[in-house]
Amino acid sequence: MTAESFFAEDLFRHAATPGFAPAWRRLHMGDADGAAFFADGLADAPAAALAQLRAAIALARGDAAAAAAVLGAALAEIDDLAAIADLSFQLGVCARALGDVAAARAAFARAARLRPDRAATWAALARAARAGGDAAAAREALDDGLARFPDDADLRNVSVAWHLAAKRYADALAEADELAARDADAGRHPFALANRGNALLGLRRFDEADAAFAAALDAAPDLFEGIFGRAVVACETGDNAAAAKGLVRALELRPKFREARLRLAEIHARRSDLEAGEAVLRALAADEPDCYDAHFRLAINLREQRRNDEAEFHARRALALDPDAADLNDLLAVLELHRGAFADALERFAVAAAQSVPFAHRYAENRLYALHYDADRSPADLFAAHVAFGARFDGRGDDPARRFVNPPDPERRLKIGYISPDFRVHSVAFFAMGMFEHHDRAAVEVFAYSLSRTRDVLSEWIEAYTDHWRDISHLTPDEARARIAADGIDILVDLAGHTANNGLAVMHRRAAPVQASYIGYPDTTGMASVDYRIVDAITDPSDSADAFATETLVRLPRTFLAYRPEPGRATVAAGPSATGAPFTFGTFNTAPKLNDRVFDAWAEILKGVPAARLLMKAQQFGSASARAWVNDAFAARGVPPERLALHGFSRTVGDHLALYREIDLALDTFPYNGTTTTCEAFSMGVPVLGLAGDRHCARVGASLISSLGLADGFLAETEADYVRRAIAWAGRRAELAALRPEVCRRLLASPLCDRAGLARALEAAYREMWRRWCAEGPRCGLGPSRFEGELACASI
Repeated sequence: MTAESFFAEDLFRHAATPGFAPAWRRLHMGDADGAAFFADGLADAPAAALAQLRAAIALARGDAAAAAAVLGAALAEIDDLAAIADLSFQLGVCARALGDVAAARAAFARAARLRPDRAATWAALARAARAGGDAAAAREALDDGLARFPDDADLRNVSVAWHLAAKRYADALAEADELAARDADAGRHPFALANRGNALLGLRRFDEADAAFAAALDAAPDLFEGIFGRAVVACETGDNAAAAKGLVRALELRPKFREARLRLAEIHARRSDLEAGEAVLRALAADEPDCYDAHFRLAINLREQRRNDEAEFHARRALALDPDAADLNDLLAVLELHRGAFADALERFAVAAAQSVPFAHRYAENRLYALHYDADRSPADLFAAHVAFGARFDGRGDDPARRFVNPPDPERRLKIGYISPDFRVHSVAFFAMGMFEHHDRAAVEVFAYSLSRTRDVLSEWIEAYTDHWRDISHLTPDEARARIAADGIDILVDLAGHTANNGLAVMHRRAAPVQASYIGYPDTTGMASVDYRIVDAITDPSDSADAFATETLVRLPRTFLAYRPEPGRATVAAGPSATGAPFTFGTFNTAPKLNDRVFDAWAEILKGVPAARLLMKAQQFGSASARAWVNDAFAARGVPPERLALHGFSRTVGDHLALYREIDLALDTFPYNGTTTTCEAFSMGVPVLGLAGDRHCARVGASLISSLGLADGFLAETEADYVRRAIAWAGRRAELAALRPEVCRRLLASPLCDRAGLARALEAAYREMWRRWCAEGPRCGLGPSRFEGELACASI
């Protein structure tokens, strides 16, 4: 109960008491000094009544401690049970104002025991119990109160709030509707409408929730609950502009409200304004140093800004607050991976993935991805890990309601859906651009299902080349599946695999008759719900790769992807050694692809070419810890740090590509090859030396190099051969320099840049998949799900 409502009640109770009515009337008007003037003339009045008045005046002045002292002194002197109940109630109000929830609860409990005939006491007791974290006691107080006062609006509203806190949204809505049915005016009260809006929000009935909040604001335009509620609806439905506006307004009313600050930081991140989000989170962390979410979200923000060492500092602050948090251990594992602490990272991934939490599959997926960086992990080991994932998370069931009714005409125009979190500035999107641009619209109708809450120029480009763009980032996997099924998609193609924020939870629910995995992940999904995986004959040789895939491998008759060179790339120039500078090897691959075998090989190369340098570029090298890891690794192998040049993130694409002009020969990593970086090197005329391995991620380089006809000179079969070739090319500098323009010309004329050819190959593959489905007849989809929820996880 608010102090104002308490004053109103006491004004009524004491109106007939000689001398009291003027004081209470003044207090009710907001004139505490005037009330005190009248109170000073009531020295001979009953002690309990005077104590209540003086306490109310102190509360009105903002001095809850003084009010509590007055009430405590009075309680020690009187023995009238009704008066004790009244004073105890007011003492509970003071304790709540002082933040002493336990004392408030004890005072309200005493008041309820002595005077159970007041609905306000039961409501106050329930509030205090809930504030103290005792949900069961709060529910008991509410049930006792509602049994006595079933029509009391305040009790009903507190009961709705209890259901909301317990995430029992259907019960909260039912309680709110019962309140409105019992008392139409109470149901139209702004707080009641806001509570109803929150119940609908929890049930993801966003339009109805927004209408309820809007109705509350019609009655009370500055109602915080209504403003914040509408902002949350906007957050959940992807209306970032409305969300930002609402959250700013909400924080004007309650500047320290934690959830609004966290939401605003999230909106800044969606709008790619990480600096603004950082400012919000730093202010929250300063105000609440022990707030787990402040440090955790700040760590995510800083990692997105590629400030990994600062991110790890705040992640460890959060770890001290909650050592077992799965999402935090997952994030720390990513940060450890990026500075070379591979064993620690794998252990943390395993800890996170083993927990029975809603997003355990996300953490398990991060671990699966990280396993590909392990040079000692065999293809059989990787396959077993993916199969284990599928066994845990991809259970099937026979659900006749999910049979498909797509017309089984093998030659009709097909509806192809692509689902990805990376339809934005991202390497996957760059490789996907060609197929979107060149798909034959007479053969296929193209749908793009975006799982990203970030929208940028590349999102708009892709949307322009699709027949239908669907933003499903705000939907649950079940809702997304229903949306895709309603579109009548024939073949759903995943472009993320087990990478961050992927759509496999939707694939698991069998959103389309045929489902396939394509670019975005270098391995099998391990999931029975994914029918096909699209590769080529070099990345996945037919004599070995099929044994390590749960899907049917579909090998395109060309390299499995197509590259679109950056239009504004710098011109091809001779390498540094052609102008008299030391011969420079280079690698632009992400730091987690480095391992002891790579360090061993590169150290041997540098020893074999004593004057040579190694230029290494990765966003992780913006952090001192990652630079120290690499410098220490080479120093341990006899290569001093002055022979290395470590570069971090480049602000512009032009600056990034220009660095390729500073290397003579690019060295690919193994067993996890580069893809984008290899194509970039080719586009700048830089030859890439690769090592053909025994799994997809170790053979992508072979596919790319072979597509340019350069395998004879630049594709090694063993690590010793790799070292020998690198040293040999360093001695053939003129030949290497002369090859640079030819590398660029070969790229542009190769299948790797034949984007229309890729589209035709994919369409032929889709047609064959569809013909097979038509011949086999409709399949049953999936049953109950073990994938739950959605999460913006850290990507690796």
